[in-house]
Amino acid sequence: MSSSIIDLLQELGLSQYLGNFDSNDIDLETLKSLSSEELREIGIDSLGHRKKILQAVSNFAASPSPISQTLAPTQPSLSYKAAVPKKIFFSYGHDHDVTSRI
Repeated sequence: MSSSIIDLLQELGLSQYLGNFDSNDIDLETLKSLSSEELREIGIDSLGHRKKILQAVSNFAASPSPISQTLAPTQPSLSYKAAVPKKIFFSYGHDHDVTSRI
């Protein structure tokens, strides 16, 4: 995933969607061509969030300046790895008493 997509979503306060873009192989160039309905198809159900993303992409495409100058920061930057929730499975077996075999 392009770091500019990561920056864009983080600066919009929408980093919860990083996985949606990553799992659908969407980079900034592809994002520029997406419609609101296509954003919904990849799991961005909130109309407000879709509008926010589309407006930011429109502003970015119209401006030669970097994303950070086009958008007002809404949260501190996080790395992609820190922003995406992790799935962890813990398993603990306590039915074997190791000390009784010694």
